[in-house]
Amino acid sequence: MEVLHYQRENMSNPSQWTIREKVAQVIFPRLDTEKYYEDEKYRKEIDNLAKLNIGGFCIFGGNPEQVEQMVHTLQARSKTPLLMSADFENGLPMRLSEGTDFVHAQGMNRLGHEAIFKIAQAIAKESKGIGIRWNLAPVADVNTNKDNPVINIRAFGDNPESVSQSVKSYIEGTQVEKVLACAKHFPGHGDTNQDSHLELPVLKHSYERISYIDFEPFREAIQSNVASIMLAHLNVPSIDSSGLPTSLSESAVKILREELKFNGIIVTDALEMKAITNHYTGAEAAQLAINAGVDALLMPVDNNDTIDFLTDLAAKNPTFHEKIDIATRRIVITKKKFGLIPAYQLLEPSKNLFINHSKMALKYAWDAIDLKGDKTVIPIDDKINFAGFAFIEKDKDFRSASRMFTMLAQATENDCDFAYINSEIDDEQLSEYKKGIQEANIVIFTINLRSIPIKEFNEKIQSLNTLMKDISTGKKRIIINYGNPSYSDYFDADLHINTFSDSFSSLAASIVMLTGREEAMNY
Repeated sequence: MEVLHYQRENMSNPSQWTIREKVAQVIFPRLDTEKYYEDEKYRKEIDNLAKLNIGGFCIFGGNPEQVEQMVHTLQARSKTPLLMSADFENGLPMRLSEGTDFVHAQGMNRLGHEAIFKIAQAIAKESKGIGIRWNLAPVADVNTNKDNPVINIRAFGDNPESVSQSVKSYIEGTQVEKVLACAKHFPGHGDTNQDSHLELPVLKHSYERISYIDFEPFREAIQSNVASIMLAHLNVPSIDSSGLPTSLSESAVKILREELKFNGIIVTDALEMKAITNHYTGAEAAQLAINAGVDALLMPVDNNDTIDFLTDLAAKNPTFHEKIDIATRRIVITKKKFGLIPAYQLLEPSKNLFINHSKMALKYAWDAIDLKGDKTVIPIDDKINFAGFAFIEKDKDFRSASRMFTMLAQATENDCDFAYINSEIDDEQLSEYKKGIQEANIVIFTINLRSIPIKEFNEKIQSLNTLMKDISTGKKRIIINYGNPSYSDYFDADLHINTFSDSFSSLAASIVMLTGREEAMNY
């Protein structure tokens, strides 16, 4: 395995930096891999940010090879080693086009702590291999709201103690590889029914309730020496009665520093999210976050304007300058602790690593599956005809549904028909579908619902149930739920297969379950 080193002088001593270099160190911009390669103007902007002594980037898109080369290029341009980050909660494919796609956290929670440690370690090895040393995971939220539109199966579960132990295992598996973990989203995003990417959710619980339930996984994370904690964009009156989002709130930071005794990096959730941009300018949000005691500003709306504004403010205001100094020193200390300073190292990953991890991912996805109902329906005998329908609510559901049906067609020699449906199907289409599957003995429905708005819940569940019954009248019905497992209880079927994830490994594991081709588990 080749090791590439980048050695700099004076990079570990922020006292020798200019104010602008210190300010730049607390900024972690969005970095679109494909745009970096395709758009020359954008590439120059990113290269210039690296030269400004930026703290690092948060990476989206591209394949591992593209990311590795891009990281290599940017590290060579930066005065201080860049701390590259990404959301790899259940593997690289959460943000990249390739890598090992593990089961989501709710499925991991069914596997036990040794398995979670190994999964996190495998993700960290792949991440480190392409130069990304900060995995913005695990989700430490206690998902007490089953209709949570943004957390859902990304959380380990709804029990604080169980979530805490899974968070601990994930952090330990990550950081044993000298990759930073990040417990998110403090003070806890688990009981919200709004998506902070779109609006600012309000959490009205008492401080005592939040401390008892939502803080618990973060306490365990801190005990496990987690390197960083991400602040959520939440309006929590019991924490900050001013209405400030917790990501910009000094009260929230004080809880972490003084009550929970956390000394690592505190990072905002992405400042480009509408929970922030609907209420604050980029400059206002950045100033509020630094004043609150935050160390790292993730994905500001305008990076150069933010750096200019904060530099000017720090030059005029000694108190604000000191806050920048503290944040910068904490980031540099963490880079030293995790081996980025004094020499950045880029390890080229072995292709065998990805192969071995794929086997691991399939095994764990298989182990996470929960079966409810008549288990004698599967495996489906080769002589039995079946049909498959994927319920599609959003455009992104097509990808997992098409992959699943493609794999199923390749794995079986049965006579089978596949189609996509939604709740807007008319009587004529329904009649055509029923005619097309007359010879089928079994009908498989796949569902990938993560959340349903409360006002629409009863109507949507009822209409989908009625639709599935109409299509499959007189036939055995299997429902494979790749989304929110709690919804399975509302649908009628002979057999429910809950995977807790729509990851590639979970899709493959469900195919193995349907067809009985368990030899694939030993491949």
